[in-house]
Amino acid sequence: MFPETRHFSAGVVHNKNAKKTSKKVAMGSTYTAKAVKKVHSTKIVRINKSQWLNTKDVVKD
Repeated sequence: MFPETRHFSAGVVHNKNAKKTSKKVAMGSTYTAKAVKKVHSTKIVRINKSQWLNTKDVVKD
């Protein structure tokens, strides 16, 4: 299932505990989704070693 390429709308980057960080992802950015997990009833997708995005910001290509 993973990794697979996905497009992301503008969104806030989260850490592994689903806490928001000050970083943002530009609209139209393309990343390879490395993993998906659920934390505190929020599904997040890993885009690199330390950055995660909310699944609501993800659009499958």
